[in-house]
Amino acid sequence: MKITSRANPLIKSLHLLKGREKRRESDLFICEGLKLVVEAVKCGSEIRNILISPRFNESKIKGVILDRIDGLNVNVINTTDSVLDYLSDTATHQGIIAVVKKRFWREDDLFKGDYGIIIFLYMLQDPGNLGTIIRAAEAGGVKGIVLAKGTVDLYNPKVVRASMGSIFRMPIIRIDSAVDFIKKVKGLGYRCVGLFPSGKNEYFREDLTGPIVLAFGQEGSGLPDDIGRLMDVKINIPMTGSVESLNVAVSAAIMIYEGFRQRMAKG
Repeated sequence: MKITSRANPLIKSLHLLKGREKRRESDLFICEGLKLVVEAVKCGSEIRNILISPRFNESKIKGVILDRIDGLNVNVINTTDSVLDYLSDTATHQGIIAVVKKRFWREDDLFKGDYGIIIFLYMLQDPGNLGTIIRAAEAGGVKGIVLAKGTVDLYNPKVVRASMGSIFRMPIIRIDSAVDFIKKVKGLGYRCVGLFPSGKNEYFREDLTGPIVLAFGQEGSGLPDDIGRLMDVKINIPMTGSVESLNVAVSAAIMIYEGFRQRMAKG
């Protein structure tokens, strides 16, 4: 199948996936670029369409990707670089885009197997931060991620790209009530640790090896008081010089890897 016009009904429909509302209605999102398409295939994601343009032919791993696609029941559409410019969210696309079905995790997926760290994110707005945290969470052995209502859309193209494929593997759920969720996990025996600039305890002095929820707040304003009151402990990341705060993705990565370090030290 070949499509060369931006006016094609399918292309116009896929263009709407750049918007949150269409992604919510269709449960589809766009996965862009060589690495992300390979990761989607490797993870067994449900892929509806793959669109390739002449620019894809310049890729050194073209054969690898095509070999993986050949074994799937996927509609491969040949198109033009101009059409992919229209669908792409980047300045220079790599000539390949996949249309992928969202995966819906259940809350129970976060509690399967051994206890570990769960990341709780309250109303993060920057898609790059969310994607980076997802990637760090997978690398650091986090059990799952919880997004409070008001957090940036999980399938925003910038979130998907920044996750570098971890979005396909990391259990992530969205909740309506942050307070209810925190109360629930506390009832399940989880210790809730919140990051606050005024936190009394330095993060590396806390035991992060048990069932832990690490909570991070919105860029700029942090965690609200009603969530703060539910925390078992409030921690801080000590800093020197005139720096007042760290990017939330950096802070989360520091905390994730401190938990990872402590678990490895315990064996």
